[in-house]
Amino acid sequence: MNARGNPLLMYLAILAGLILIVPFIMLVVPEAFLIMQVIMIFAIWNAVRGFIGDGYMTLIITGILVYFLVIKHPVLSATFYVLFFIFLGLNIFGTVMWTAQSLVRRG
Repeated sequence: MNARGNPLLMYLAILAGLILIVPFIMLVVPEAFLIMQVIMIFAIWNAVRGFIGDGYMTLIITGILVYFLVIKHPVLSATFYVLFFIFLGLNIFGTVMWTAQSLVRRG
């Protein structure tokens, strides 16, 4: 019998640990909280600027998103931000993004 355990359960446990460590670090270390907020603000601004371009609408939409994601719900947003990049690094979202991109180009 295999005594090492189920690799999927171990992977999910490690993923849960990574998800829970982000809020813990943000709440214990105020500098990490501030750095994560600045990173999320620049990421939001860069994404909006990439979709819309430079202009007043970019600043307005960025301001609205920053208010809701960075000021009102910073810990939840930072957790999803880190989780997104973990999945992106593991190429889980690669297939989804490739499919969406090919559908948009066809349409």
